[in-house]
Amino acid sequence: MSELFKLNLNDFTKGLVIAILTGALTTIYSSFTSDCGVGCIDWKMVFNAGAGAGIAYLIKNYFSEDGKFAGIL
Repeated sequence: MSELFKLNLNDFTKGLVIAILTGALTTIYSSFTSDCGVGCIDWKMVFNAGAGAGIAYLIKNYFSEDGKFAGIL
């Protein structure tokens, strides 16, 4: 686990995994909810969801120390 206001390689690796999993789940959800299946997936939405989740994970870790967000939670 990284220190407060620092990120390490493990944080980036886990952030990438979160981004990929979020993109995959968004793709699956989109294919189930659209009328034409995989052919109608909005790939920009999939990318944005994955990137947003990965960035959010990195922000959370940047402000976390010993598993506590901002030192309080």
